[in-house]
Amino acid sequence: MKFMLVIVSVLAATRLAAADDGVTRGYLAAGGTVGVEHVGYLGANLDGGVRIAQTPVFAHAQLSTGVASTGLMTDGRYSSFRAGPEGRWCVHQTTCLSGGVDVGVRNVRIEFTDDFGDTSVDEDGNYLLVVPRLGFEYGKRIQLRANVEAPTAVRSGETLTGLGVSLGAGFAF
Repeated sequence: MKFMLVIVSVLAATRLAAADDGVTRGYLAAGGTVGVEHVGYLGANLDGGVRIAQTPVFAHAQLSTGVASTGLMTDGRYSSFRAGPEGRWCVHQTTCLSGGVDVGVRNVRIEFTDDFGDTSVDEDGNYLLVVPRLGFEYGKRIQLRANVEAPTAVRSGETLTGLGVSLGAGFAF
């Protein structure tokens, strides 16, 4: 996690105006995410970002929802909202690297159904979510985005760290 924070700091501090297109004011993308923390999750997300002044830093936000599971015979749902800074460094007008740290909340509800059809709640609650991430995007106005994430979920003194991947497509404006 410290390594990812260092990368994000370097990306945010780097100002290579010649490599950055300087025109993109923001982006909106839709996609999917898969990963594992204390639960496995698979879902859809909506990502967006807006450039802060003429810097390579964007204000980023993501809304995500999908299915979650702790193992066999469980059925669950999750939803999350998170936001944070995103540094962007472009090596070409169509090829950029990004990194950031989002903070938000994730709600998880998982139910267990036994062999007799009886259902009980296995987990139900909100987690504080901290998500360092590194990404790659390709495209000028129509963009493909990929991120590797290391989410940490915290609740009632319990800290759970995981790994996730998100893929998406969208447009820059």
